[in-house]
Amino acid sequence: MTNDTEDKRRHPRIQSEGLLKVYTSLTACKYTVKLADISKGGAFVRTIHIPEMGEIVTYAIVDESTQRERFIGNAVVKWIKDRGCSEEDMGFGIELEKELEDEVIRELVGP
Repeated sequence: MTNDTEDKRRHPRIQSEGLLKVYTSLTACKYTVKLADISKGGAFVRTIHIPEMGEIVTYAIVDESTQRERFIGNAVVKWIKDRGCSEEDMGFGIELEKELEDEVIRELVGP
């Protein structure tokens, strides 16, 4: 990722290991992924299962204690990290269709 990308962000990213369930063109069912970071308007999703650039994905924020889907929305895949890195660093960046509330971000980030 370049500094240009950092400069274009409207909201700061915060490290998070929260869980998302995502629905993409890769599979007919949802799959669970871990976040690397999140902001009101976007996130970096850690996964080796990479959707297409520009694809619209549906995501659900998962309450880790109950495993329930707490917040559901759509996002666009804005960038992909799948070359020249380890599997644990692979993933994709999304821009959320609707900004997240501060309370949701606090829950994903933890204390």
